[in-house]
Amino acid sequence: MDKRDRHWVKPQLVGERINDLIRERNISQREFAKKLGVRDSIVSMWIWGTREPRVATVIRICETFDVSADWLLCLEKNEN
Repeated sequence: MDKRDRHWVKPQLVGERINDLIRERNISQREFAKKLGVRDSIVSMWIWGTREPRVATVIRICETFDVSADWLLCLEKNEN
């Protein structure tokens, strides 16, 4: 089994959400990283899905950019 198969959160989807935030806020990856206190190369790895943000960082993203963890981690359920 691939290591990524054991995760309940798909890193690629979280990366897409982070990229959406960056685009919607019209800021650079560097500015996004600076607001969170991480290197811009880390943000790039999140976006590409090769690395996942730590729990504390997820909380900072949510607080800084006023989004829910459910949204960021793609845990929202579709209600029909």
